Amino acid sequence: MTSSTPFSPIDLDSLKQIYSYPETEILIAKVYGNDAGFVILDYEGPNNEIGVIAGLGVIPRFQRKGLGTVLGVAAWNHFKSHGVEELRCEVYVDNRVSYDFIYSLGFEPYEEKTYKPNDFHIISEN
Repeated sequence: MTSSTPFSPIDLDSLKQIYSYPETEILIAKVYGNDAGFVILDYEGPNNEIGVIAGLGVIPRFQRKGLGTVLGVAAWNHFKSHGVEELRCEVYVDNRVSYDFIYSLGFEPYEEKTYKPNDFHIISEN
């Protein structure tokens, strides 16, 4: 899932919480040894046959250089190596930059979902 703006920071604690889910994996892209982007992968279906790109982000200074495409292809290759038969990605419809990017990778509209504030529960361990 992407944000409604081209860039929305995610803090380390949130990433750690996401990573703690057993069905979630995070791939990190490095450029010259520096963290430059990430893709959050999730699995759905009774046999984990559906791969979902749940989030993809590139640090602003590395954007528009092809790193997002590299992360998208890496996600697909990772899913294929785990027997995934179908790949999906959630994108906010108002985020045209992300929507156009995902479309350029070959994704097609599948279904529209409407989320409400009550659909999310964020746990803070402070």
